[in-house]
Amino acid sequence: MRVFKLILLGLLAYVVSIVWLFPAAPVVEKLRPDIQPVKLAGVSGKLFNGQVEKVNYDDDVIPVELQNVAWRFVPRKLFAAAAGINFSFDAYGGSGSGDFARYFSGDMKVSDLVYAGPAKGLEPLLPLPVAQFSGNLDADIDSLVISDDLLQTFRGDINWNSATLESPIAAFLGDIALTIEPAGESNHRGTLVAKGGEVEIDGTIELALNGDFRSNVLVTPTEKATPELINAIRTFARPERDGRYRVQRNGNVNRLM
Repeated sequence: MRVFKLILLGLLAYVVSIVWLFPAAPVVEKLRPDIQPVKLAGVSGKLFNGQVEKVNYDDDVIPVELQNVAWRFVPRKLFAAAAGINFSFDAYGGSGSGDFARYFSGDMKVSDLVYAGPAKGLEPLLPLPVAQFSGNLDADIDSLVISDDLLQTFRGDINWNSATLESPIAAFLGDIALTIEPAGESNHRGTLVAKGGEVEIDGTIELALNGDFRSNVLVTPTEKATPELINAIRTFARPERDGRYRVQRNGNVNRLM
């Protein structure tokens, strides 16, 4: 019995060492046909701990490009019936990191995702070059769960500090905070607040898993607001009492792209 245990331990150590030391490049090469439209360039390191120089994703809606994507395998995730990694990346002038787990059921979860970078770096993600802006972005995503290839749960905070609109008009918007959390079985609610700028913003955005959304936002120009900014607000918002304006929209985000 003791000999059997020693043999089993030796086989286990061999398998672990293969996974630990096996180069990542040939494994990624085998996976390329299965991960389209994701494109990887410059894969190096081991399967346990590796790096990709550039990751591109383009679904003809929003192109995404990451650089210096590194990962490290997390063995303790196996006790939760999942394969997990810690990862880090550079993107759009900023950098981020987080945890990723793929469960044996097929579900995927991103957690503890943080990102910080300049807002201007995200201008290329706009479907059309309709605006230019500046300021600093930071995101703290507590949980993002994908099941059956659909986003099921999103919980996190996104902050745009010293938010500044450079065009089509110049406006300082202050600090903008968006908190997103589940609201019921198949909906999410975003709470939007902006303070310290030429306008104050307070409102909510309801979003269903199929992309349907409903927004109800109050915009209040402050004494700092320019006539140009107020005229721009009047083009898309309905005037209310006390100089406030209400923005209400219903639609589907998939039709906006």
